[in-house]
Amino acid sequence: MSLARWWRSRLAWAVMAVALVAALAIGATSTPGAESSAQRVNQLASQIRCPGCTDLSAAESSAPSAVAVRQFITNQVKAGRSDRAIDSFLVSRYGPGILLRPPPDGIGAALWL
Repeated sequence: MSLARWWRSRLAWAVMAVALVAALAIGATSTPGAESSAQRVNQLASQIRCPGCTDLSAAESSAPSAVAVRQFITNQVKAGRSDRAIDSFLVSRYGPGILLRPPPDGIGAALWL
C-alpha cells in the first residue's frame, strides 16, 4: 500500500468518526418536545368527535369545526394543560357526546364493561 493511499484511508476513517460523533452529539442534545407535543395533539384529537361530523374524529376530519378543535387542543397543549382538563373543557362546551370513548371513571367505567 502506498503512503498516499494509506493517508486517504486514515483521512476517510477520521471524517467518518467526526461525522459519527457529531450525529451522536446532535441526537443527544435535541429535545423531543415538539414531536411529542404534536403526537399528543393527534392522540387527543383522535379521541374527540368532530363537532360537525357523524362518525369522524377531530383528527380525521377536515371540517372547519374539526380544524377549530385541533387548534384549540394545540393551544391548550402548548399552554401546559393536562389531557383531562382539555377533555373536561370540550365536554362542558359540547356535551359528553364529543368524546369518542367514554371516560374511564364514574358512569364511563360502567360503559366500558
